[in-house]
Amino acid sequence: MTSDITPSEEHRKMLLYAVLEEQVTDFMSSYWSAIESRVEKSHGSLNSDASFAELPPPIGDSLTNLVQIMGILWNGSDIRDKELLEKLYNETIDKILGFLKSLCLHPFHVVQRNPVYEMVIAHLAVLHNFCHNLGSKINDLRQRDTLQTMHKFRSKDLSDQMKTMSLLVSSYLITEDSSKPEITLGKEEITYVIGLLGDAVESKDHKGRRGESNAYHADELLKGIINISTVEDNKGTLAECGVLLILVKAMGVQSESIQLRAVKVVWSLAFDEKVRQRIKSETVHAAGLEDRFPPSACFPPTSV
Repeated sequence: MTSDITPSEEHRKMLLYAVLEEQVTDFMSSYWSAIESRVEKSHGSLNSDASFAELPPPIGDSLTNLVQIMGILWNGSDIRDKELLEKLYNETIDKILGFLKSLCLHPFHVVQRNPVYEMVIAHLAVLHNFCHNLGSKINDLRQRDTLQTMHKFRSKDLSDQMKTMSLLVSSYLITEDSSKPEITLGKEEITYVIGLLGDAVESKDHKGRRGESNAYHADELLKGIINISTVEDNKGTLAECGVLLILVKAMGVQSESIQLRAVKVVWSLAFDEKVRQRIKSETVHAAGLEDRFPPSACFPPTSV
């Protein structure tokens, strides 16, 4: 018997098939609406600290049931079966984004670790898995104003777990062609992402601090930073917040994928003239990579 209780790919697929065939996601929406209606009639609102504290156990238990079902979708959405994953996406994306857009999360939700907060985390996790495992739906998510929804949760800064997930989802959706204000990250947000990358690069398996809910692989974090760095306003902030020295370390790990993504970030940042000078002094020279990555390879051509 193994001590590893993480569900296998096949077990996740079996559970997903059962959820989809029994139309459980439709039931979840009705169940959530019924809970909200009952709370509003007798206690005010799930968004009220006082009213939540007064909720009778049956309502709290009902919310917990929804969290457990969302846990199945959370685990199930982390699979490689594109056909099944796309079916799950088509069945749930309207409900997931509708829930996240309509909910007002407050600090007391997080402090109490109540089921409303757990529901938000589970919805964000499924959304992240869609971005990570189903690249064909990225454009669809952009068109659904998902960036704006993520900005709502990024700006609240209520927990590291929520911040990490909303930032990662945002990083998949950011493009240099977008003109939305949500594509520009603040200094605190970029510092936080760089910190996650630093932990991941320095860890043995490049997955950050093992056991922490906000730990992600360096490869995925770099992929997100590549997108973030395509936005002109983010380039200088990334350099100012110390990403260059982390990239130096990333280019020295025993992983060609991580090395390549780190170089791609350097390339993207180098389109900013001021950052280009910092790259020359802080990155290529500091890493001793002048022969491997000469300026002609690392830097875009200077504007004439």
